Amino acid sequence: MNHPLQSWAWGELRASSRVNVVRFDEGFQVTFHKIPKLPWTIGYCPKSKMPSKKDLEIIKNEAVRQKAIMVKFEPNVRADSGVSMKSLGLVKGRALFTKFSFWLDLTKSEEELLAGMKSKTRYNVRLAEKKGVRVVEDSSDKGFED
Repeated sequence: MNHPLQSWAWGELRASSRVNVVRFDEGFQVTFHKIPKLPWTIGYCPKSKMPSKKDLEIIKNEAVRQKAIMVKFEPNVRADSGVSMKSLGLVKGRALFTKFSFWLDLTKSEEELLAGMKSKTRYNVRLAEKKGVRVVEDSSDKGFED
C-alpha cells in the first residue's frame, strides 16, 4: 500500500492550495514549491518508494523544466532496505516528516490492539486512562476548537 502522502487525493489537496503537483508513471508524486521573490522552485517527494537511477533521471529532467534548485526525497523505506541513498548520488538531509510510518488496523477491537503492543506501551495507555486522559472522536466545529 502506498503512503497517503503519495496518494492521488493528497496531490489534489496540494494542488487546490496552488502547489504544482507532478505525477510520474513510475509511481512518484512530486510537489514543486515556488521560492518567494525568486524564479526557482523546490521539489518535494515524501514517503515514496526508493527511486532507481532511471527514476531519478526522469524526475531530474522534470525538475529542470520546473526550474527547481533541488528535489528533496524522503522515501518510505527501512534503513536496512539494501539500497543506499548515497549510491544514487543523494545527500542525506533532515527529514520533514517522521522517518518511519506504521499502519494500525482500526478494524481490530481495543483489546486486540492492546494485545499487539509491548507491555510498557499497554502500561502507559492504562496509566493515561487512570489520570483522566480521554480520546474522543468529534468532527464538529466545537470539537475542533476545544
